[in-house]
Amino acid sequence: MRNVINIVKYEILGKKNAYLISLLTLIGLVFAIYARLNSTVMNRDELSLIIFVLLFVVFLVGIILIAISNLMDINSKDLNYLSFTLPLKPSVLFLKRMIIYLIELLSFLIVIIFLTFFILRLYNTSFSHAVINYFSSYGAILFLDFLFGNVIAFFLVSLMIIAKKLPYENRILKIIIYIGCILYLLYKGHLNNFLIKIFPQKLPIFIPAFDYKISGKLETGFSAPKIEYFVVEVILRILVLAIIIFLYNRLLNKVEIRG
Repeated sequence: MRNVINIVKYEILGKKNAYLISLLTLIGLVFAIYARLNSTVMNRDELSLIIFVLLFVVFLVGIILIAISNLMDINSKDLNYLSFTLPLKPSVLFLKRMIIYLIELLSFLIVIIFLTFFILRLYNTSFSHAVINYFSSYGAILFLDFLFGNVIAFFLVSLMIIAKKLPYENRILKIIIYIGCILYLLYKGHLNNFLIKIFPQKLPIFIPAFDYKISGKLETGFSAPKIEYFVVEVILRILVLAIIIFLYNRLLNKVEIRG
């Protein structure tokens, strides 16, 4: 565990300038959006909706950039630990990447959520209050749901990156990893729906639908569907994550043998 902490600390300190620049850029971008839209003559409810949507786009772009950065680090840094035969076990490299990815993801989420709530409170509109109340009530569940699903998707792509480095004699395993990961990413919704029809037991947790209409120049609004959680869906996620952890370490061992 000490090895994990040391290499996590080393990598984070090595990125501190990039983190600072990213933070300042994010804050500057958010307030530039606020200042630009705040100067327009428009219904305050419509303005708060537009800013919320734009911040959601910033949120999605940030999540993608964090994932790309970590995937590049797996390809350039983590696998180099193996090729140079440093005394690090594959499980240590997995924990290192998991911790760094979660730290970056959680830090970004905290900052963007804080900025979003801050901007919405500045507008103090009915839409702002509706969004804040909704996420105050159900944000924790949505947060955990998003985090779990995001981590699974990230490490599925990671498996394909590591599989690319496997030696020729493991080409069948490489193909199986590629096909399995791509099929799950593309058809996990269909798989969930199929299993839910067979095992319809629900968890006593759900998130109600959100629907807010704005009457103004845009005649628009914002809505989100009701989310229900099923036992089989949660079991499937846990099972997929367990398989990912097993394969991640197994593949790193094979790359290590190759090195």
